[in-house]
Order: sequence, then structure tokens, then C-alpha cells
Amino acid sequence: MKGIPQVVHHHQGLRGNYPEFSCGFVCYQGHYINKEIEALQTFQGDQLAQGILTKVDDLRKYSNEIEKELWQLELDSIPDYMNEAENFGSLYYQIETCIQLLQKFEDLFITFQKELVGITADIKLLQDASVLNNTRIGNRQAVGELLNRFVNDLSIPKELHKGITSNDVNEFYVRYLQALNRKISFCEVHLEGGTIACADVSPKLKSLESVALNKVSQYISKQIETIKDLESLRRMQAEVSNVSYCYQFLFKHGPTKAKTVVALYVDAASRIYTVYCKSYLTSLLKCQYELAAKTDTLGSPVTRQRIISPFKSDPKKSPSTNIFSIADRFNVLQNMESPPMTPPNPKTEQHLFESLFRSIVYLLMEFATAETMFCNDFFLINSDVANLVFYKLIGLYIETLHNYLENSFDAIGIAIVMCIVEKYFEMMGRRRAPCLNKFSETAMTKLITRFKFVVENHLESVRQASARTFAVNTVAVHLVTRRYAEFLGSLLSLSGNSSADSGQPRALETVHRVVVEVLLPLRKEMEAFLLRMTECFPEPTKKTLFLINNYDLVLQVLEKRKVVSDDVTRFNQLREDAIMRHSADLIQSMPYFANLISFVDRTRPHKNDPTKLMALPDFNNEYVETLLQDFVLHWKGGLEALKHTVTSSFTNFEVGNSIFQNTIERVLAYYQELVQIILTYMKDLRRNQYFVGETEIAYEMKKLGGFFDSHV
Repeated sequence: MKGIPQVVHHHQGLRGNYPEFSCGFVCYQGHYINKEIEALQTFQGDQLAQGILTKVDDLRKYSNEIEKELWQLELDSIPDYMNEAENFGSLYYQIETCIQLLQKFEDLFITFQKELVGITADIKLLQDASVLNNTRIGNRQAVGELLNRFVNDLSIPKELHKGITSNDVNEFYVRYLQALNRKISFCEVHLEGGTIACADVSPKLKSLESVALNKVSQYISKQIETIKDLESLRRMQAEVSNVSYCYQFLFKHGPTKAKTVVALYVDAASRIYTVYCKSYLTSLLKCQYELAAKTDTLGSPVTRQRIISPFKSDPKKSPSTNIFSIADRFNVLQNMESPPMTPPNPKTEQHLFESLFRSIVYLLMEFATAETMFCNDFFLINSDVANLVFYKLIGLYIETLHNYLENSFDAIGIAIVMCIVEKYFEMMGRRRAPCLNKFSETAMTKLITRFKFVVENHLESVRQASARTFAVNTVAVHLVTRRYAEFLGSLLSLSGNSSADSGQPRALETVHRVVVEVLLPLRKEMEAFLLRMTECFPEPTKKTLFLINNYDLVLQVLEKRKVVSDDVTRFNQLREDAIMRHSADLIQSMPYFANLISFVDRTRPHKNDPTKLMALPDFNNEYVETLLQDFVLHWKGGLEALKHTVTSSFTNFEVGNSIFQNTIERVLAYYQELVQIILTYMKDLRRNQYFVGETEIAYEMKKLGGFFDSHV
């Protein structure tokens, strides 16, 4: 490749030889000559330069020639320059003139530039002044707005003054009160900060405040004075509800007057509610009849079935209710939200206390709900005005309940009233009306105390009952058991122990807890009572038969009421134990089974010890053959007689079947043990005519019973 030849020149200096040009770079005394390098790189691509470089071998020589030619060309051009000297002089003067003009322009522009700098400074000063003025204007406007608002909030317009002093209290008057309240509050806040203007306006505001307080208190007082009955009370509440802010203004600025107004309202409303409810209570309680007396206990020899004798011909008006059964008294709990009953004519219709109590309490609850809503709206939500209104009335209700409980021995009725109180207490909680909480708590305490007392009377009567009190001469269900079964089922149904598909109302936690608490000791006393009653029967079979019938009746009643409780489990266990004992006693009472059972029982402890078995006096082929003969000849007739006895002794077919099945299984089990003894120790008896295999006996027994699984 041809290009710029790489030439290296060495310059002799004080410090020796230094490379001036190497590899396309020119270096002189250690410094790069950038311009020459750029020139070489520029001309390297020039065609003329390339042509010269290709033709010339010695550049230095070629350079000298060029310099000589340039020098000669310069010498040749001197005459031409001399000939044009005059023109050059003229051109020189023209250039000088232009320079002077340009100098003037330059001075002019410099002056203009200085003036522009000054103008810029002035503009900046004007801008700063404008920003400052805008800030001042904004501040003055903000201050003006605040001052204007302050003046508006503090000043008393003529319209406001006239409205407060001249207008009647109504919905429009409330607006003036709200405006006055804002001004008074505003003045009080700034008065504490020492604002002089507020001190000047404060007396005028106080004067207006006093006028407003007097008008509002007089208005509400007059409205309260119009209350004459329940209807006028509702009209008054509707009237003042439209101006409820009046009391808020009164409460805030005139608490003494507010207390006076509240006292007037409480006195008037309490009087109206008390008079109305007292009259209603008196009318209803005239229709009350008592169901149970003090002597009507579980263990008493005789109890009365209370019937309203004048109305026997009309079953709707003459309830005949078992003292110990809830019967249709559940209807009260199924109609908890029905309206209060209209007071009936006591000569034609009477009711149990729980029905009357539900009506009077529901009426009280409706009054309390409406009154609480009004008081929360008018007298502020945190006030206790509703509690004060119903204080006397609650006392009247507590007194009424106390009078009933003092003479009541109806445990079922008391339990129903407990359910009513607790359910209504829960309902009042949902309505957010706590003014009856005191009534609910006090009533529940009194009810629980009396309920426990009455149940304790029942328990004590059962404890005192004995065979001498009741002449038991039959294995049928005892009278006390019938009472107890109904009593137990009724209370468990009320206490919430019924299954979900029973259709009966569910009681609440307190009733459930109290009922379960009192029924446990009563159940233990009832178990002890039944055991005492078995002393009347000398035969063991009649003892167990009596227990089975009584336990079964309790279970039937509980099953009918779909009760789920520990009592069901307990009486089931008692019945099963009695059935087992009864089956054993029945077998022992039959001589041809008794010998077999006695022999098996004597040999059972020694079945694994042949020596001791052989030592038994009756352990021989002759005696065992006699047992086989008695069993084979008499078992079928004995079981048929037993079946007749069992089915005639029990009204409950299932219980009779259960006992008969258990008896057959026991007989078969004893016969199987006898067969095992024969097969082990007396194999010769297998060929005896009276020996029958256990499978065949089991099959025959199955045909006889027809309702049990035999041991095959």
C-alpha cells in the first residue's frame, strides 16, 4: 500500500537523539505536532497529493523545488503589485473608513447594551414590587374575609333579634336558636382570648339568650301541661319532636331550666303510664285463677285438678290443667309478640297468671320502647329520662309479681314466667331500650328464688313419702311417678332440652341453668322413693316389675316431649338394670329352670378345675340326666307361661318383648353351659334320649319368641 512514507528524523540536541516522526506521528522534542498530523491525514486522501507521492521518491528535494518555484512566483508578482499601488491606496482608505464606521456602530451597540442592562434591573425591581404588592393584597383580602366573618359571627342582625324576642317557638324559631347558639359559642371562645369586641357584644347576647331560654322553657312546659292521658302524651311527643333542638339549647345554656323541664315531663309521663297500666293490671288480674295450692306437691296423697266450675260447659273458658303438666300452656311462649289481650269479663273468662303476665309485660315493653325512642331523640341519647319515667311503674310491676309469687305453688307457671321475662329482656336488648333492665333483673331474682322454694317443697314431699303413706298393692305405675314424669318433661321442655324438631319454644340460658340445677336432687329423691315403694312387694319379681313400669313411664313421657337430657340416659340405664334383674328373678321362680341355673352357677367357678368339679356332690351323670329331662320336657311350656305372664304384666308391649327376649337368652345361655359340661366331662350323655343340641334348642326358642336373634 502506497501512502505517506514513514520517515524518522533525528535531531541532535543537548540530550541526544530524539525521534521526531515515527509511525505516522511527528514528534519534536517530545511534543506532538497535532496540526501537522491532521494535515498529513487530510492530504493523505487527496488525489493530487497521492499523485505526487507516487511519482516523487525524494520529498525533501521535491519540497525545495517547490519553494524555489514559489519564491520565483513571488518575485514575478512584484511588478504587478507596483502597477496597482494607487488602487491599493484607495482600497486602504476605504477599509479605514469602514473600520471607523464599524467602531461607531460598536460604541452605539455597547451603549445600547448598557441601557438594556439597566432596563432589565428596573424590570426585576418592578417584578419584585409586583409580587410584594400581590402578597399584601392577598393578606389584606384574607384579613378582610376573617374580619368580615368575625363581624358577621359576632354581630346581632335585627332579624335575629326580632326573631328571638318576638316570634313564637316553632320549626322556624329553631333556626334562630341555632344562629344564636353559634354566636354565643363564638363569643365565649374569643372572649377568653381577650377580644374587646366580644366583651362589648357579650351582654347583648346574654340578654337574647335569657329571652330564648325563657321562651323555650315556657313552650315545653306548656306542652307538658297538655298531657292528660295516653293519647295527649303521644300528641305532645309528636309536637315537641319537631323542635327537639329547643331542649338541646336549653340543656346547654340553661341546665337548671332543663332539669325543671325534665322533672315536669317525668312527673306527667310517669303518672299517665302508671295510671293506665295500673288500671289494665287491675282489670286483668280479676280474670286470674290459681292452679296449685300449697298441698299440691309431687308426694302428696291427693291433689286437686283445679277447674273453674262455673264454666265447665265451655271448654274454651274453663281450662282443666294438670298441676304437674305443661299441656297447652306452651301456647303463651309461642305467641310472645302477640298484642296484649283486651281485659275480658271475669265472669265469663279466666286465665292463668302467665297469660296475664305476658300481656302486661308486653304492654310495658311497648311503652318502654316508644318512650326510649322519644327520650333519645328529644332529651339526648345519653339521658336517663326513660328510666325516671318508668321508675314508679316498674315498682308497681315488681309488687304485682311479688304478690303472685308469695302465694304461688305452681312451679310450671313460675318457670313459664321466667321464660317470658328472659325472652322479653333479650327483645328489649335488640330494641336498645335498657330502661327495663332493673325490672328484668329484679323479677328474675324473685322468680328463681320462688321457683327453687316450690321445687324444694316437691322434693321434700317425695322424701317424706313412704309405703305407709301410699298403700301400694299393684305393680302398675305409681301416682307420684306419673306426676314426676309430667313435671320433669314439662320443665325440661321449658329449659331448652327439647330436640330441634320438637316444635317447642327454646328457653334461655338462665332458665336452663336453674331448671337443671333443681331437677338433679329431685331425680335422686325420686329414685330413692321408688326403691322404698318396692318394700310393699315380698316377691322379687314384683319389685323389679314395679320399677320397670315406673321407669318406663318416665321415659315414655320424655320421649313424647322429645326431650334430650341426662335424665333420659339415667332412666334408660335404670330400666335396663331392672329388666336384667327381672329376667333373672323370673327364671329363678320356675323350678325346672331353677335347678338348671343353680347347677350351672355352682359349677361355673370350677369349670377349669376338673378335681373340684368331680368333688361336687351332684356332679354326676344321674343328676345331670335329671336336669336334661326336666328341661327338655318343660322348657317350652315354661316359656309360654312366662310369655303370657310378661305380656299381661306390662302395658308397654316393647318392654314386655324386651323382658321376654332377655329371659329366653338367659335360659339359652344356661343350657349352652350345661351342654359344654356334658361334652367335656359326661360324653356318654350325648347318646341320651333327652340330650338336644343347643342349635336345635335355639331354633325352637326363636320360633317361640319370634322377635329375637338366637345364639346359633
